[in-house]
Amino acid sequence: MFNNFANESARVVYLKGGPESGKSTISKFLGNYLEERHKVSYVKYFNMERVSSVAVFSSRVEMIGSNYEVKQVSNLLPVLVILDNLDCLLKTQFEKFRSKIQEII
Repeated sequence: MFNNFANESARVVYLKGGPESGKSTISKFLGNYLEERHKVSYVKYFNMERVSSVAVFSSRVEMIGSNYEVKQVSNLLPVLVILDNLDCLLKTQFEKFRSKIQEII
């Protein structure tokens, strides 16, 4: 999946595991760790539980692509965006989701 989403300015890490295996906990811990050590400008967390539409996904994360907040920090350290609980969306609309992610990053 990394090869499908990566480009020179953005990286995607995909955590996969069973329910209650600690994926969310690990991603939040990593975000806090990187932010505390000034490796990223800030961390933005999105819980996508029960999102099954690419349109809803887009409305929730529209700031990633062109929002003023991202432009304002783009000359500083990278921004870390955590998209959690994407199971429902990936199961039903993977190709549309992949196209939207490529457009954003």
